[in-house]
Amino acid sequence: TDTTPLPEEPADFTLFGVRVLPGWDRHFEIGIDGSEGNTETFNFRAAFMGDYEEGNDRWHIGSAFTRQTTDGDKTSNNFFAEAIKDKLIPDKRYFYFAQGRYDYDDFQAWRQRVSTSAGIGYPFVEDDPNLSLIGRIGGGANYAWDGDGNDEITPEALLGLEGKWKIDDTQTFQFKTTFYPDLEENG
Repeated sequence: TDTTPLPEEPADFTLFGVRVLPGWDRHFEIGIDGSEGNTETFNFRAAFMGDYEEGNDRWHIGSAFTRQTTDGDKTSNNFFAEAIKDKLIPDKRYFYFAQGRYDYDDFQAWRQRVSTSAGIGYPFVEDDPNLSLIGRIGGGANYAWDGDGNDEITPEALLGLEGKWKIDDTQTFQFKTTFYPDLEENG
């Protein structure tokens, strides 16, 4: 008889007694660094990411805040929050997606921006449980404002690529890049 104990199920994360995103694959990261010499630098980053899949629905949520200073002067101060929903189609490789995103950045002309996009995605690698490579193409728009009454709506296309490699039970390498070309800009 095998007496090897079974691994324990991970406990759901609770915050003040409330379960937070039960059943989601989620992680939180925080980083602080700085230096002092000819210049003084301080960098802070906090992020939260979560993924969930059930049936034909796949979700990704994420947010991050970054602040950097050099000699006491702010050189970066930004935040984003996003949600992406994939609608998987039984017996098909492609899927549909919709996404929304909010950005805040002290060093952009727009200061705040809300964008939404939709389109079609395709998994280039899907047979390996430890490796995925997904492409996305679609369109949408963003609404940007600077707080001084300068508002702008911009139609845009979407081209994206994301990959994930689960190296082992404790290490994962992943990347995500999305390009939003302005459909009104010819340059």
